[in-house]
Amino acid sequence: MGCHDRADLERIQRFLAAFEVVWPEPSEFAAAYPLLLTHRLSSGLNIPDCLIAATALGRSARLYTFNFKHFQVVPGLDVAHPYSRP
Repeated sequence: MGCHDRADLERIQRFLAAFEVVWPEPSEFAAAYPLLLTHRLSSGLNIPDCLIAATALGRSARLYTFNFKHFQVVPGLDVAHPYSRP
């Protein structure tokens, strides 16, 4: 996935403008490390996934993703599909 030309880039920027950017707090960075230690080898959860999970957990937010394989192993994380795929 990615941009193939300027039109793709502009289309993606318009789409992303509808979403709020959420930056992790220091406590969420700290919470990501134990997730990495616990789940990296068993499930493939990587550093960005751990940071995303820790941020969602820290804010009691639902995480919308199609990547259930990695995130389903995180206890207490509310994970849902963002939409139904055809």
